[in-house]
Amino acid sequence: MASQLLQRLGLALKGHSQKTVLAVFDFPQMTRGMLFREQITNFLFQTESIRLHANLMESAVDGATATMTVEAEMEVEPRNGGAHSRRSERVTFVAARTGGEWKFIDVQPRSFFSLP
Repeated sequence: MASQLLQRLGLALKGHSQKTVLAVFDFPQMTRGMLFREQITNFLFQTESIRLHANLMESAVDGATATMTVEAEMEVEPRNGGAHSRRSERVTFVAARTGGEWKFIDVQPRSFFSLP
């Protein structure tokens, strides 16, 4: 369920597929979702390659929502030829079953999906 969604996100980022990355989020359900959508789109545009490694630390299901806290590491190569960067951070994903499938409805901190 939600952990499979996280795996889909990682594969979509690695494949640099904007359509697939955006498909794992339910932006209308998110606080400032359209702003986050724009952030993700810009992040993908500014990068040549992205690799996400996530180690699940905690998970909880509460009715129709699931929360996962992961130790995430992202390796990013900017499109403009800038320096390759790596960042590690604890990231919390909240997923909900909407329209018959699981999608992320929150990510904290959202700054994880931006260039340093």
